[in-house]
Amino acid sequence: DVLATAINLGTLTAAVPVQWNGVIGDSNAGANDVDLYKFVLTAAQTVSFTTTPGIGADLALRLFDNAGTQLAIQNAGGVGAAETLISGILGAGTYYLGVSSSGNVTYNPATGAGASGGTTTGAYTLTSGNILTPDSNSSFATANQVGVRGTTQLTINSQIESQGIPLPPYPGGTDEPSH
Repeated sequence: DVLATAINLGTLTAAVPVQWNGVIGDSNAGANDVDLYKFVLTAAQTVSFTTTPGIGADLALRLFDNAGTQLAIQNAGGVGAAETLISGILGAGTYYLGVSSSGNVTYNPATGAGASGGTTTGAYTLTSGNILTPDSNSSFATANQVGVRGTTQLTINSQIESQGIPLPPYPGGTDEPSH
């Protein structure tokens, strides 16, 4: 339930997704139980994690840096609904993912203090998803593969981040009068 005792998932890579089975409520904390997972990135990447809860569980995901500062949270589902957390671009380093019951989202991962408000208990499966390096999908040749789409729904979350590429002046700008 704290960073020092987090389950070590090792170094994450796109080639080898991680899958782990866990249970919220398997400690004396009951619905306020927290499972923390440690993982390492060797280069700047975007990571995603999905929890698929068992019957009756409503889960929340929180992403932390090495010091325990929250970077992202995902708690939009409901009882029995999967939760997927997609990070922004994370630099190389060590990170932690917290899985808890919905409502228990103010705990301190460094000390374990503040674990309260949990609403459900139950089993879940944690899976890492696509792990992308910045701009690894910026052309037709490197586009993300989504497979053949049929009647099943697919939700794709993305973000555009500023690039360090200088653009030419706008037409009619101060360098070209009368345009």
